[in-house]
Amino acid sequence: VSDMATEANDNCSEQEQAALHLPIAVAVQSEVQLDTIVFNAVISACENGGRWDEALQLSFLMMRSDVATDTLTFNAVISACEKGCEWEKALQCLCVMISRRVRCTNITFNSAISACEKGE
Repeated sequence: VSDMATEANDNCSEQEQAALHLPIAVAVQSEVQLDTIVFNAVISACENGGRWDEALQLSFLMMRSDVATDTLTFNAVISACEKGCEWEKALQCLCVMISRRVRCTNITFNSAISACEKGE
């Protein structure tokens, strides 16, 4: 898991890293509680914006910060990886999800399967 976070972080420019952390920084400054709902909203925005690497980084930040991850968290990250044709990352996320005993759904498995279909 930490190797995936390091790799994703290394692939981001300084501007991209600043943009990634902007929603979190705004939440901190406005004293919004950084909880699962806030992180999931930002991860979903990353998924919809085609930013699989940021979605992945945010999920790692959640885990490092002891913010609970849930089915929605992993489904959004796996879907983001699928959209980015990152099938290996999608499967790694699925493995992390299972090891953390987060409930998998049909959406989870369909996104992982779709990621594999798009893989090279």
